[in-house]
Amino acid sequence: MSFVRLAGISKSYGSGKHQTPVLEGVNLEVARGEFVAIVGYSGAGKTTLMSIIAGLIKPDSGEVAVDGKAVRGPSPERGMVFQNYSLLPWLTVYGNIRLAVDEVHTSWSDAKKHEHVNRYIAMVNLAHASDRRPSELSGGMRQRVAVARALAMDPEILLLDEPLSALDALTRSVLRGEIERIWLENKKTVIMVTNDVDEGILLADRIIPLTAPPRATLGAAIEISLERPRDAKALNHDEHFKHLRNQVIDSLVKSAAASRRKKSRLVPDGQPVLELGT
Repeated sequence: MSFVRLAGISKSYGSGKHQTPVLEGVNLEVARGEFVAIVGYSGAGKTTLMSIIAGLIKPDSGEVAVDGKAVRGPSPERGMVFQNYSLLPWLTVYGNIRLAVDEVHTSWSDAKKHEHVNRYIAMVNLAHASDRRPSELSGGMRQRVAVARALAMDPEILLLDEPLSALDALTRSVLRGEIERIWLENKKTVIMVTNDVDEGILLADRIIPLTAPPRATLGAAIEISLERPRDAKALNHDEHFKHLRNQVIDSLVKSAAASRRKKSRLVPDGQPVLELGT
């Protein structure tokens, strides 16, 4: 039995004549410990899909189940890392992570919580900055705090909502490697959404294209059999990597062409956005 299961998920915003369909008939099964990347155009509904899995919003139809139990709302078992960090500006690195630990692990002693927080701070290489506030951190460091905070809650599932999209190319590359390292150490079940094709291939066990909007749905999954850890520079010269990239891009381009033929709106500026990693 799959660990995470989405069955017939559909979601629209607005009402009546002003209703905008976003997702339609989304089905997905994820095994325990698997890393799945969903790749799609900006504006296709990736954040909406992640929010539905997290239990933050309800679908119009369909169901999300984790380990056979229906998702009815948010839960510590599903830790989400947002693309805008969502850190409390008045708390330090330690304080932001400690707050999450206090909320989830209420029965733990103060000493155990302290040790636990410091473990995850060290895991994301921020021990030297544990007493700094978000305003004193770079974008990459803030995103590391967000990842550490989610992991410190010890969730069954880690949800990554375009976690690297706001970062410069160099920081993005470094943090991508950190995410892979952390996953290899913890083997949490991870679902990530991104509009960066290379990023999805470099991190995931499977990559699944999300078709162009409106009424986006999931296309056929593509297995990623590349050895880990994965080096972006080396893989740029790997023929299998190039084949996988072309396979994903081809699927997305075809879905966008089909959407245009239906004279449907793609994104607010009328053009789909898709990235290749650097």
